Amino acid sequence: MHQDIDGNGVGDVCDVTKVCGAEAITPNGDGINDRWVIQNLQNYPNHEVRVFNTWGQQVFVAKGYDNTLDGSLKTNRAALPRSSYYYQIDLDGNGKIDFDGWIYVVREN
Repeated sequence: MHQDIDGNGVGDVCDVTKVCGAEAITPNGDGINDRWVIQNLQNYPNHEVRVFNTWGQQVFVAKGYDNTLDGSLKTNRAALPRSSYYYQIDLDGNGKIDFDGWIYVVREN
């Protein structure tokens, strides 16, 4: 049986143009949603991912994102506050936003 993460009835290996990820990060060390994992992004080697806080300040950017955003800033490892964050994904690295949406960082306190 093939894995079907997005539940569309088509195995993930056939979803080469579909990019999907978790809507929340719960970085509490339990191994569930501790990192923001975006499926199928590896099929687009020139991609860029950007994350902004609610004031529009960019808090994360990565070319070749490797599913490691764990609720902390990449530059100084400071924890992102519990909040919602707007993300943009540019699959081809050409400046056109192919996917965007909201990701939530949920913390105990």
